[in-house]
Order: sequence, then structure tokens, then C-alpha cells
Amino acid sequence: MTNGNLGASENIQESKKKGVFICEYVPLKNPYKINDSISINVKSAWLEHHWLYSGLFSQNAKIEKKGLQLIIITDEKSLHGYLKSWLIGVDFEKNIRSASKNALITDFSYLPPDTIEWKVQNGQELSDSFPKTIIGKFALKKIPYSSGRNWQLHQK
Repeated sequence: MTNGNLGASENIQESKKKGVFICEYVPLKNPYKINDSISINVKSAWLEHHWLYSGLFSQNAKIEKKGLQLIIITDEKSLHGYLKSWLIGVDFEKNIRSASKNALITDFSYLPPDTIEWKVQNGQELSDSFPKTIIGKFALKKIPYSSGRNWQLHQK
């Protein structure tokens, strides 16, 4: 937590408190079943502005003019084998990376649609040179009444 470093909120309440919260997402069904052996229990998911730590003791957030991040809180059991035997996303533009042992994160340069869908692939590498085996999909939908700061205000 050093001033100027990119931050990510630990929960929705922190995101709202820092003034970076945009909206909340939920799975179509919880836990979200990807295939016979993989399901993800989504505890919370929210979209927020990219932000930098700022201020005394780095307790404030300075919103970045461009960029959004979607944070998904789950549990270790749901992420068993993630990045080792399976991945959410099939390309470098729309992939989800591990943020901690119980969280995932992905970035957007635009306001995503109300329903976001990713292909889930077998394997541990994102590569254009290797064939991809799709084993399922993962999707989240925006909660309609969930809103924070207006994205349009910060697009400049």
C-alpha cells in the first residue's frame, strides 16, 4: 500500500467508501457450475474504477481516468486447480487472473455489458499457438439497482 500503486478493494463496502464502486454482479446461479468437476461459489463480485493509493498512510483512492476492474470473491475450494489445470478466459484481452487464494480479478477498458460471459479452458497457459479445449463457461450479471459513481463522469 504505497502511494501511486494500483489498488483493489477487499470488499464492496471498501469500494463504496473509497468512492470507486460502480456496480455489483452476481452469478446466474450460485454456486456456478462450469462442468461436472468445477463450480464456483461467488461470495461477491463488483466493478470498480482502477484507482491508486494516495494520501496520508495511503488510505485514500485516486481514480484512474481509464480502466475498470471486476473483482470476484470466492473461496479456496472453488479455485482448486485454477491457473494449474483450468483458466477462465481464452485470450489475453478477456482473461481472469488470480488475485489471492480466494479472489479473481479482470480488467476492462470499457463499461462491460449487463451480462458478462467467459469461456473456461482446460490447461494452464494463454497462448495463440496452442489449441484450446473449452470445458465450460462462466457468467455474471449486473444487479440492476446496484450503482455507484457514474462511469461517464470519469471517461475523460
